[in-house]
Amino acid sequence: GRENKKLRIIASLYLNPNQILVRKDLKIKSLKDLKGSHFSVGNPGSTTELEAKAHFEALGMDINKDIFPERVSPSEAISLLKSKKISGVWIMAGAPSASVTEILLTANCKILNLDPDFIEKLNENNKGYENYTIKKSVYNNNKDINTSASPMVIFTSSDMSEECAYKITRAFWENLEELKASNKVLKNVEIKNALRGIGKVPLHPGAKKYYLERGIK
Repeated sequence: GRENKKLRIIASLYLNPNQILVRKDLKIKSLKDLKGSHFSVGNPGSTTELEAKAHFEALGMDINKDIFPERVSPSEAISLLKSKKISGVWIMAGAPSASVTEILLTANCKILNLDPDFIEKLNENNKGYENYTIKKSVYNNNKDINTSASPMVIFTSSDMSEECAYKITRAFWENLEELKASNKVLKNVEIKNALRGIGKVPLHPGAKKYYLERGIK
């Protein structure tokens, strides 16, 4: 109900996975098993909280009635997990994530696997989710983990000039290899996927000009 009519897209980058960590001692096998437990859904009003809400609703669960939501930061959640005051934590971040690594190493937790059928159901009311595989090598797991993910996107405003948006778009893509050297989550970013999953939000004309020059429509 709060549409931003000036929102424009520069580029779609990479898929950002939901990483749902739960304590191993509780033998939790699915999101439904979290019913009645204290669970960290992230800071109030955060993307993480909205992600958790959407996923639980896809199961017919109310985040405020069927679980006891702890609205805290990942660092606070780690402390609560170690003291066994919560059953798990929801983290949405590029993999590998330093917070996820710390939790797996110090809090005796595991990452929940989400069934592809569930992600298909999730998309009935929340378009844009994709299946995402967290390879076992990412966190030294015994097996790959399937979860949900949505694209990370660079946004701007229609107030930005076409020339400025064009230069930003060009600068990003033409220096991508240098960026990849300092940020692991960018390793699979490719310009051919620059318009992936952007939905109905329009491209900024400056970005569109650059992509047309590169033959991307």
